[in-house]
Amino acid sequence: MDQKKSIKIALVVIAIALVAGAGYFAGRKPKPATQITQPETNQQPSTGTPITPPDQNTNPTSTPPSATSTSSAEIIPAFTAADLKQGWYYGSKAQKKPGTPATWLHRYQGTRSSQWYNPSK
Repeated sequence: MDQKKSIKIALVVIAIALVAGAGYFAGRKPKPATQITQPETNQQPSTGTPITPPDQNTNPTSTPPSATSTSSAEIIPAFTAADLKQGWYYGSKAQKKPGTPATWLHRYQGTRSSQWYNPSK
């Protein structure tokens, strides 16, 4: 008898949860794919610096290094003992730190996770 009572209570709880969930989602409809908006190309970054299209840029040397791929003016720090101990560091092929062992390899080119690593670790 106790087992039947437990089953009834469980069914009542499930029914209440379903009804409450249906009421919660009743007014919410997913946006159709046609309503998804793409970000505007001329939005301002969080730093507040306005973005100018490349053809309107009057001073190309004023572009911060973070907004460009590796430039010749970028300062690349030296390979450290911490890098050696960790066994890897972030950087593109052009950002290889001076002093990186010749045995280290590069992976994930073209991604934010691009890195130099020690293949023997």
